[in-house]
Amino acid sequence: MFRLTRPLFSQVLKTTTGITGLKVHPNPLPELKKTYQSTLTALSTIPETSVYRQGVEALTQHKLKIVEGANGDIQAVEKQLDEGQIEESINIAQDELNLVSKMAEWKAYVYLCFNTLVTSNPLNLHSQVGTAGREARTWSMGILWQSC
Repeated sequence: MFRLTRPLFSQVLKTTTGITGLKVHPNPLPELKKTYQSTLTALSTIPETSVYRQGVEALTQHKLKIVEGANGDIQAVEKQLDEGQIEESINIAQDELNLVSKMAEWKAYVYLCFNTLVTSNPLNLHSQVGTAGREARTWSMGILWQSC
């Protein structure tokens, strides 16, 4: 009788993830939900027109709905998210939250444009005589980049 219940009992109380350095989280679903909500809050600092914000927001809302609709079933969340174990999903969510703050800091959503200024002589020949008396010739393009 005890042999039949042992596999079921081991699923209820997970002792290890089997991944070096990744510990079992005692209460993973509330932590995952909180991280997703924090990510959505942090995304509000990035303009709505940003493609990065639109993509991360849609993905995070989808994942949050999965967690909220699971009714505490960790295995169902793991299967639907398809990111491995729930602890791995927490790490992925925390990494995304950290990236959102970095993207806001870097202002990576700002479009960069460059004006090119071409000089009258697009190819410039530079020659230099070295210590051994040999002449070294190099060519350079006469293009200067200027940010908008």
